[in-house]
Amino acid sequence: MKIRPVGIVWLLLFGTSFLFSQVKIGENLQAIDPSSLLELESTQRALVLTRVSTAQMNTITPLHGALVYNTDSNCIYVFNGQDWKSLCDNGRQTNTLVQRAESIVIASNGQNQFTTPQTITDIHKIDVYRNGIKINFTAIGTNIIQLEPNVVCFDNDEIKIVQLL
Repeated sequence: MKIRPVGIVWLLLFGTSFLFSQVKIGENLQAIDPSSLLELESTQRALVLTRVSTAQMNTITPLHGALVYNTDSNCIYVFNGQDWKSLCDNGRQTNTLVQRAESIVIASNGQNQFTTPQTITDIHKIDVYRNGIKINFTAIGTNIIQLEPNVVCFDNDEIKIVQLL
């Protein structure tokens, strides 16, 4: 059987277009962001996650990053690769998923105390990073943290304080 050049051209055109395909569902189908694989857009409708009970959720073996809506707790859960984690505040339903405040401070040489972006209500809701590496701290007051004793800050170290609200 002889393959004609026209057949090869058609195969190349249609075969390669699927390798770079994007999907947009909703309004304005011609405008899709180049970085999107899947884009949903609507001012009249919403994305609805899979709705499951706790028992059903615990029988699923999902990929890391999977999302479900748990009908028992009225909350969205994300799978972290090992466990389902609630995106609600301590398991209680909230109006928003996760709210946080962040501050970034450029440290001076020897500095070990920093102001938090919000009043400290629970130190377990604060993460502190020095140049991108998570470090331990203690709270000394309502808005001040002190880095662990073995952490030494140098000029221009970036201290990032992330506080869940």
